[in-house]
Amino acid sequence: MIKPTDGKIGSREFFGLVLILILIKTTGSTPMYLFKVGENATWMMPMFFLFVIILPFFLLYKILQAHQEKHLVEIIYSLLGKWVGFLLILLIFLYSFSSLVLSSRSTVDIVGTLFYPITPKIMIYLLLMFASYIIANRGLEAVGRTTWLFYPALNLFLLIAILLAFPILHVDFIFPVLGPGLPTLITNSIKHSATYGELFLLAFLYPFIRSNKDFKIGSFIGILFVTIQFSLILAVFVMAFDYPSIESIAYPFQQLTRIIELNAVLANYDSIFLAVWIVASVIRFAALLYITTLIFAYMIRLEEFEPLLLPFSGLIVMLGIIPENPIVVMNYFNKIVIESGWMIINSFPILLWVVWKWKERSAY
Repeated sequence: MIKPTDGKIGSREFFGLVLILILIKTTGSTPMYLFKVGENATWMMPMFFLFVIILPFFLLYKILQAHQEKHLVEIIYSLLGKWVGFLLILLIFLYSFSSLVLSSRSTVDIVGTLFYPITPKIMIYLLLMFASYIIANRGLEAVGRTTWLFYPALNLFLLIAILLAFPILHVDFIFPVLGPGLPTLITNSIKHSATYGELFLLAFLYPFIRSNKDFKIGSFIGILFVTIQFSLILAVFVMAFDYPSIESIAYPFQQLTRIIELNAVLANYDSIFLAVWIVASVIRFAALLYITTLIFAYMIRLEEFEPLLLPFSGLIVMLGIIPENPIVVMNYFNKIVIESGWMIINSFPILLWVVWKWKERSAY
């Protein structure tokens, strides 16, 4: 007997969302930004990311737990008021939207440059966002189930890549362990902690999680797994390419897949990588499209946000195709999403928690 669904997702699906939204960054241009500041100790930065974001996220979780009948946008409005609340939600929306536009364009650049150099980028972009729209339009339950079903395949792919890369890895490349020094490493980890920014965006899905326990398990266990896997993959990059050589490699994972096929029985591994990576990217963009549209609709007090998914998909393509080359996209991404995003992501939960506690004390 098939049980009727409630449109919500459980801990497994939410766990999968946390991992795919953040872990897929290791296959893009994010490692290049991190290696510029972390040098050969970059593999340690995800651990510092965890220490930086864990307190703000825990405070955000406590706020959500205390206001389970409301979604996060309503909580922000009720705590901060109409105008200050609107400004904060607008900043979060712009961060989420900018991240989606620039990361999707970066994916298009990778596909166009490395795999389909003759195909017009606008065609790749349209196909990518149309596929993301189709998944997002099916609802969060469809996004969550697709993520959970595909996550094992992505994990298996990453594991095979690491195993095949063993012959070219040099452990001594990670020394000195602290790279540029502990103070520099900590400072740069704080400034780049927006690498885990999607975890805070996923908090806007709290009302669509079946229970508080599911949200707690999926998010906290998910971020722990992400940190372990993220660090492992970055360590593999360092041991494979060494520093400072890796600093000039825009897409180290793609480079790694092309190298290991020369040393492995399995030929054309990069073509298998393309298929797995494209599916994972589509799922990631579908989830981000869903969340970004939801934030915008709730910000302007719209009850139904699903009709906005298609216009937002088109707008993302229109804006994303404007930059002339991948270098411009990377510079925008670094300045807007990485350098500015960490302040928004880490500060708004603390602000909400302080105001919430202050209002609680004032009520007595």
